[in-house]
Amino acid sequence: MPLTVIFLQLAALGSLWAYVDPLGKAAGFDAKTVQSLISGVLALQVLGGSIGSALVRMLPTVPTLVAGSLVLGAVATGVHHAMEVQSTVEFAVLCAIFGFTWLFLMPFQMALAFRCDPSGRLASLSPAMQVFGIAFGPLIGSFVIHGEDASRIPTLTAAFAAAAVMALLVGARSARRPRCNAHVQKLEG
Repeated sequence: MPLTVIFLQLAALGSLWAYVDPLGKAAGFDAKTVQSLISGVLALQVLGGSIGSALVRMLPTVPTLVAGSLVLGAVATGVHHAMEVQSTVEFAVLCAIFGFTWLFLMPFQMALAFRCDPSGRLASLSPAMQVFGIAFGPLIGSFVIHGEDASRIPTLTAAFAAAAVMALLVGARSARRPRCNAHVQKLEG
């Protein structure tokens, strides 16, 4: 379950990030301004990762990852709206939230992997799954775009985010079963 969640969240992130240039142009930006926006988003990613690292021991892992996936879905929906109404301000704010959320989630993904497998084997596979997800999202996105028209990308991003929420909820429900808890206790003991 942790690797599935990581894959789906990064597929959501990758699908939107890979097409931010045509999405930004559709929202009303010129190419140079979109590139400047991307630089600002990268700075917010560093901030998000730093804050996520500071809060990973204080916030509950699964609810935080669910909230992060919901944020990604909401950002995707907002990007679609920003493109429809040609709102550069809305698009820029959504990109800022997107960038912050991206690296904010990473420490919680690792925490989930360690929580499900204290030996660290799952955690050691997490970076590979992140790379796989970040590549898979744009790949699938390439099948739904037409030329410079990337208007279907936000829907794809929202679908990946919704799938991540479902995986988290199913995984959390499975972990509550007595048999699973006994298995986890045996690993911890």
